[in-house]
Amino acid sequence: MLRLGRLNDDNLLDVAAVGFGTNSVSVMLSSTGGPNPPVEYPVLHGGREDLEVADVTGDGRDDLIVMSGQTYASPNFSVLAQLASGGFASPVEYRVGEGILTSGIGVGDVTGDGRNDVVASYQGLAVFAQTPLGTLSEPTIYPTDNGAKPVEVVDVNLDSRPDVVTAHNSSNVVGVYLQQPDGSLASEDEYGFPVAQVGPHSLAVGDINGDGAPDVVIADRAHGLVVLYNTLPEQTNGSSSADAETGSSATVPEPDRSCRPGTEPMTMCKGGGRSAPESSDGRRARSARAERARRPENGLTWLYSAIRW
Repeated sequence: MLRLGRLNDDNLLDVAAVGFGTNSVSVMLSSTGGPNPPVEYPVLHGGREDLEVADVTGDGRDDLIVMSGQTYASPNFSVLAQLASGGFASPVEYRVGEGILTSGIGVGDVTGDGRNDVVASYQGLAVFAQTPLGTLSEPTIYPTDNGAKPVEVVDVNLDSRPDVVTAHNSSNVVGVYLQQPDGSLASEDEYGFPVAQVGPHSLAVGDINGDGAPDVVIADRAHGLVVLYNTLPEQTNGSSSADAETGSSATVPEPDRSCRPGTEPMTMCKGGGRSAPESSDGRRARSARAERARRPENGLTWLYSAIRW
């Protein structure tokens, strides 16, 4: 997998990459002619990796955070700090605990002190807070149902505090941990959606319909692209949750209430989505189904759309 970041002092975007069980991370520095040949840095990882590029040592330089999702001999993740002189330091290893395999990592300030922290998912959620010394603390553990998989850190309720978003592999829910004013995370709120299997790289969060609120996008091999549209009570473009509830916004699909078992020409698919009939050349036409998942007590409402091709 690949990540982009500023991995030296020339202010150009560079490329970092890890392969399955290679026990190294590759760095390809950019130049005016394109990426240079890769430089390999040793770091233990046994498979099902995740990779992040961010400053987690407090010096303003992007570091490499490499997660291993297999083999207990490997650390859960390692931090390779970028050096002022160029290149990267030897990896500093971190573990949630003995006999634990992690499933995904995310980076962001989830403790409210202005420093990037590392969030790791497993059968719970572990927050490794960055200290003033530029190291990571022992993890603070938050419970989660059925094990979390991919992790992203983003401000989903637009209160200027980054939150944690994760997806669950078997319980068909997206989990949201809202950051509190004291720098802790609230208990997990769950939002149902159709999914069969997600991995460390199946989740992305960002505003994809231009209403100013970050949406959740999940790649699922059974349902295609699943989008949870974030319909906050007050959007930054002036639209309201009432607009989303009535479907008056052209950028958020109206829930299709006609999708029922046996409905023709559409047929039901797993998780309440639907699949289009095959065209004459055997390809699937694109189809979508939308439903709402409401949690009005925390101000978040989601509208999901499962899209298949």
